[in-house]
Amino acid sequence: MAQKEYERCLKLRPHFAEAHCNLGVIHHLQGHLQQAVAAYQQAYSHAPNLKLVRDHLAMAYSDQATQIKEQGDTAAAILLYEQALAYSPRYVRAVYNLGVAHAEGGQHGKAIFMYNMAIALDPAFAEAYNNLAVIMREVGNLQAAVEACEAALHIRPSFPQCLNNLATIYTAQGRALEALHLLQAALLAWPAYAEAHNNLGVLQRDMGSIPEALVSYDNCLKLDVNNRNAGQNKLLALNYIHGGEEPMVCDAHMQWGREFQQLFTPLPQLPPPNQDTADSTEPLVVGYISPDLFTHSVSYFAEAPLRHHHASAVKHIVYNCSPRGDSKTEMLRGATEGAGGVWKDVAKLSEQDLAALVTAPTMSRHLCSACHCVLPQTPSPLTISHRRCVTMPCLISCLCNSMTEARGLHSPASLYLISCVHA
Repeated sequence: MAQKEYERCLKLRPHFAEAHCNLGVIHHLQGHLQQAVAAYQQAYSHAPNLKLVRDHLAMAYSDQATQIKEQGDTAAAILLYEQALAYSPRYVRAVYNLGVAHAEGGQHGKAIFMYNMAIALDPAFAEAYNNLAVIMREVGNLQAAVEACEAALHIRPSFPQCLNNLATIYTAQGRALEALHLLQAALLAWPAYAEAHNNLGVLQRDMGSIPEALVSYDNCLKLDVNNRNAGQNKLLALNYIHGGEEPMVCDAHMQWGREFQQLFTPLPQLPPPNQDTADSTEPLVVGYISPDLFTHSVSYFAEAPLRHHHASAVKHIVYNCSPRGDSKTEMLRGATEGAGGVWKDVAKLSEQDLAALVTAPTMSRHLCSACHCVLPQTPSPLTISHRRCVTMPCLISCLCNSMTEARGLHSPASLYLISCVHA
């Protein structure tokens, strides 16, 4: 009824800015963002200095940007958030959302700036403090991250996400008891908080309480059946209290592999190599994908092959998925390039884009990977991985450790690996 009255009013007074604006509000409340923007733009054309119109236009563009971002187009969303702020520079929700978009795009500096701007505009904006803490932790500034969490919790003491985030920082710092209290508070505030259950499991594992950790991981998976962290953490924890060759442990790995692969759509298969050139002297192209190319246990095993490939026989390409490097990262980069290899920093790529990059004709035809999110998409004709990932049915080969090989592949774990290869 109100919409028809405003439309009738505008037929009589087409330059009535407030009527255009109110019509836009109706469209906005109905979820018709394009019609709302059009109505607000009509109001703006007649009254460009009217604050009410500019504010509503900013809200509509911000909501439109969030909608587009949720559809996966972060770049277009950023432009719309900026357009919203052009109309209303102090619209704090657009400032905050622009920070979120920059953070999701890996633009940490811009995200930090926007979160600080949001806090300056609204000092009681707990979500902005919490997101600032997340970014500060990602860039390695733990003290600033702790301070931002504490500020958020001062505003909202039962803020579950912030309690969880501060607990993960304390866990990394070895402040186990404080982290435990924070996670308990987070779950008291939000019992269905899946990631807090997972993080509680990590803390319990680090404290040596493996059975309790397994319960926490299961609680997480009941709430979020496809939670990657909890699924993998559970597999790791099983090996602390059960022999790695026990059927129950092997069955858990196999089940994880089947379920994890179902989350991805394989890329189209690559054509077979040209038989006329199969025996050519072209070097074999080998790709390595890993998120662990920094000071991490995996990186110590990576150094030898990256440093000692012979360029005449092998062209190796390293896809570094680690968002933050350190001196070990630079050493591995130097070892790779010193042996004639290629180093690519790909942490900002999506899983789909990374798989497509690996599949490109000029890239690797033989993939050795520890980045399990890419493996189910089968980006390479031959894939080699560690035991947990080899339980995905899509994989056709695996690496066994020297102890397993020396034992003649007779252990239950080895038999599971071989059945996986030849299934």
